[in-house]
Amino acid sequence: MREGYYTQKIWSDSPSKNVEDYIGEIIKAIFAKAEEKARLREQREAEKIKREIEREEKYKAQLLKEKELSKVEELIKAAQDYKKAKVIREFVNDLSLQSNIAYDDEKSLNLKNYIQWASHKADWLDPLIRKEDELLGKRHGKWIDGILYRYGGYY
Repeated sequence: MREGYYTQKIWSDSPSKNVEDYIGEIIKAIFAKAEEKARLREQREAEKIKREIEREEKYKAQLLKEKELSKVEELIKAAQDYKKAKVIREFVNDLSLQSNIAYDDEKSLNLKNYIQWASHKADWLDPLIRKEDELLGKRHGKWIDGILYRYGGYY
């Protein structure tokens, strides 16, 4: 029974015994070897399953991390847009004070149109107002709706 480098039992005829006399021992050795192979196969399979589970858990953790980073990036973008909208509104407010200065009707109308346009863009940029623009569409509709859905808030 010479299998691999670790099994070295060899049965052969000798002056006192024939190979047939070893049949019971040979059968036991064959069954023991088969059981050992089955145990090793089961062990390898269990290790393979464990590695697959660990790989899947690592993959899921990576996806969660990427999703969390994406949410943080969205938060930063929304906060930056909110700050920009505030700056635009402050600018528009100061600009409207300038509109009180006596200009001719055309310049005054142009300034009022610009103030109205800038106010509209600030509302479009502001993630809390989320005004839709005719040309640009919605800027913050999807993420804020997701937040409101997940956290049960309403606007």
